[in-house]
Amino acid sequence: MRRSSEVLLSSTLHDPRGVFLETLPKVTVKVLENYAGWVINTTKSTNPNVKQQIKSYWNQGLFFSETDPKNTVASDPIENDHLFLLNKTLKLSKRLNLRKIQYTDGDRIIVAAKYYPRDFQDIATMATSIDKELSYLNFRRSGEDYLTHHPPLVQTELEFNRLYSEVFGINLDIGSTAHVFSTDVLEAVTSRSSQMEPVSFPHPKWLLIAKEMGARINSVETLNVLTFETPEQFREEAEQYVLDNFVARVIPTENGVFHFPLRKEDLTRKYSLLQQVYMRTLGLKSTISPKEWDNRFRTEQQYLELLRNHLHIFNFDRNQEDAFKKELEDVLISLANRRQIILKSLPSEPKLE
Repeated sequence: MRRSSEVLLSSTLHDPRGVFLETLPKVTVKVLENYAGWVINTTKSTNPNVKQQIKSYWNQGLFFSETDPKNTVASDPIENDHLFLLNKTLKLSKRLNLRKIQYTDGDRIIVAAKYYPRDFQDIATMATSIDKELSYLNFRRSGEDYLTHHPPLVQTELEFNRLYSEVFGINLDIGSTAHVFSTDVLEAVTSRSSQMEPVSFPHPKWLLIAKEMGARINSVETLNVLTFETPEQFREEAEQYVLDNFVARVIPTENGVFHFPLRKEDLTRKYSLLQQVYMRTLGLKSTISPKEWDNRFRTEQQYLELLRNHLHIFNFDRNQEDAFKKELEDVLISLANRRQIILKSLPSEPKLE
């Protein structure tokens, strides 16, 4: 197993049903071929067998972490999980003499390493390119990968990605959950985050803290590795649906369009097919779920208010800062209206065909 990378990978993982038990060992091999190590912080409700499996790889470079309920550093539980993980990763990086750390959600890593190994290797290489001091890299989803996600995410992330990009002066993808830091930036993130307003998914905080301390912030577009990851968690249900129903795959040819029945193995061979089956079955539930839309709108509001409250760190002139504040206030008003209209239009319970 080759581990020549300068980058320590850090992920949160939520797997209460144990759906990654079979995949995790193979993925771990691929991850450790490209990173110096992998720290995984599991949620409290993650399947005990998954936790035990991670622990069993400790001597190969896979490190288990679980948030200590007695050690609360942030009032929001999701942010608290992230900060606990980052603190643990930072301590481990010092022990291993590593000065570059990448955070990416665990389920994204699993999908990327399993289905897109070459593209996964590419982002690992890009992660090594950052400097060892005052350096921050944001990985962006391609337009195609962004649009594979379900509508509540697509519709609510557009505006805050646009506004953060406008204020920072570079294209950013806040919701990609894929960021690389030099350890000095990560130290600032872990010490400064709890002093700021709580945010459930804290990635925009990290960028603002990096900006505040004068770090060099860059962003690069990726392919495939940050595609919609949730369908992999429901592979078994999607495969059963294909077995129980005629699901056609449309293939254009010189002689016209042909409809071929999907087979179970097709969903393993091509991940985009699994995504399509998921979105017409279980994914439909989240698409028309009032709770899902409300959660996404709440995240959008948190991110926009966070940016508005910290515009002063950009040292804009008075007119420019006032213009940004007005635009943010207008977007927040529009958000509240969109939220009300969409939530009123949704059924209380989704109805699947």
